[in-house]
Amino acid sequence: APLEGVGQNLQDHMEVYQSYEVLKPVSLASHLSLAGKGSLGAHWLVTKEGLGATNHFEVGGFVRSRPGVEAPDIQLHFLPIGMSYDGVTLAPSSTGHSMQAHVGYNKSPSRGYVRPASPLPSDGSPVKPIA
Repeated sequence: APLEGVGQNLQDHMEVYQSYEVLKPVSLASHLSLAGKGSLGAHWLVTKEGLGATNHFEVGGFVRSRPGVEAPDIQLHFLPIGMSYDGVTLAPSSTGHSMQAHVGYNKSPSRGYVRPASPLPSDGSPVKPIA
């Protein structure tokens, strides 16, 4: 049975991100091969530490978009690899290494909801925006 409030009052999370090529191999790119992911995952399973224990958005901050704004409404964060939101596609780079800076607005007035189209997960769940 559906739970009251689940899928309600969803907020937009508008964000812009810029990828930057880096010249030295300091990004997470070297860990993204099948063997690298296996090693990372095994290390986490045994120790609960390492690169598998984080979402990698560990550097960031909040700022006000203009004077007079009561609380910060812009979020800044940094990712040690340039990657699209599909989590698979790396940013183009002649060195194979990149970083990303993200800027997002946190006080969106718009809301929406998501409800199952049917009891079958294969039927999808359309998102309905409410301005």
